[in-house]
Amino acid sequence: MNMKKPSELKKLALEKLTDCWCECIALFLIELGSLAVCILSFLLIVQFLYSRGIIAHGVDSIFVKGGIGVYAAFTGMLILFSILGAPLKYGKKWFFIQTIRGNSVPASCFFTCYMHKEHYGRIFLLEAKIALRKLAALAPAAAVGCIIVYTAGRLYKSSGGSGSYTIIIVLLALIFSGMLFVYLYFSMRYFLASYIYALNPKKSTDRIIKESCEAVSGYQGYINEILVSFAGWIFACVAVFPAMYVMPYMMMTFSLAANDLIKNYTEAQRRTAEGIDKKEEGALV
Repeated sequence: MNMKKPSELKKLALEKLTDCWCECIALFLIELGSLAVCILSFLLIVQFLYSRGIIAHGVDSIFVKGGIGVYAAFTGMLILFSILGAPLKYGKKWFFIQTIRGNSVPASCFFTCYMHKEHYGRIFLLEAKIALRKLAALAPAAAVGCIIVYTAGRLYKSSGGSGSYTIIIVLLALIFSGMLFVYLYFSMRYFLASYIYALNPKKSTDRIIKESCEAVSGYQGYINEILVSFAGWIFACVAVFPAMYVMPYMMMTFSLAANDLIKNYTEAQRRTAEGIDKKEEGALV
């Protein structure tokens, strides 16, 4: 199966969005509002603790002087937010994949995983297994990154800030960037997992991960190409307001690519199975 070009996917995405812009923008605003409430709650708690003398810094200086504990707490809050939002993520994928396949679905299906408790355990198990795999891949890059930052700092100090070691520092930064790219490239293997789950929630989590890795294999460059084609749009999101248009547009485009990859993989598996069956029949004859 020939994969569609990014320009073809983007054109088709706009066509598919014609009948569901309102739902997609409403979902984006819900997600953005939830994140804003989460961050604001964290800042209010910090300010409350500061006003009671429990912590030494308020919101104006805690990220500068609060130490690693503050960043750990903030990261923990974002992880909790991701966990609570996981069912919405899968409901969103179900909505997009069904829309792409020509099925008319209500906006309420965004929240279907919250309404059906049997999804909770399987979604969190799948997310945990993927997170552990990504973490195992990230650990070497993170270790190298820490070494590079430490080495760059020592080199800068030893040079007295004269810049004589600038080239070395730049090279170290490039090495780190390369390792980060390798990690992101590795992470793409799990791009289809949530879509595969949305299409068949009864599959085992290990089977979903295996199928995602196999279906994406060889197409990482293709996914990167689609992402790069949105570079200008992503830059426009700095103005915040365009994100209401850009995020659904990107989501629909990547969902179209995911649908094609899944169909391509399913067809390849079917042909392989038919080939095996024919060989077995020939052997029996």
